[in-house]
Amino acid sequence: TESFTLGPDGHLYYAPSFNRTQMYRITMNMAKEPEVPGNDRIRFDLAAPAETKTGETFDVTVKAADADLLYSMHSRISYDASKLELVDVAQAGQFAGEGTYMNTTLEPGKAVITSSLTGDRSVIGDTDVFTLSFKALNLIGNASVTLAAGSSWTLANADETGELHHISEDIVKHVSIVKAVAEDVNHDGTVDLLDV
Repeated sequence: TESFTLGPDGHLYYAPSFNRTQMYRITMNMAKEPEVPGNDRIRFDLAAPAETKTGETFDVTVKAADADLLYSMHSRISYDASKLELVDVAQAGQFAGEGTYMNTTLEPGKAVITSSLTGDRSVIGDTDVFTLSFKALNLIGNASVTLAAGSSWTLANADETGELHHISEDIVKHVSIVKAVAEDVNHDGTVDLLDV
């Protein structure tokens, strides 16, 4: 498979699968873009359940709406590692299957995920980009998952325009974690007369 990396200089680097000794740079224009309606026409969001139980696994999906030639997305995700364990990251929607690429870098409480189409494909309309699967740990309360401001995306013509678009504000979803057995009021693992 091909290898894509976002370099520290903000440019995207590409190594073809047939020759890993060659590296190509896709120049990204990092200058602040003027505020024009076309740059913000794609809307991103997180889909997550409002509530889950301790020990259960649940999904949070990054979604794109009103896309017009969406080609790639570089996402910075943060989450409450004291309450959530990230167990899987999977491609989704039009970013899944043949002709797609995903790279994931994980550390506790953070994930950096690059999802891209390859060739001359692009997304028009709405699509899921990727899905994060979390396990709720044994701490009850609210846990958050954030798609961080500064996460970026490119359109299909980025190789010609050099334009890199950014999400301007954090997108946050809160999930309430409750005990798996709600009737266990004293949290001793059994439901009995002491819980009344």
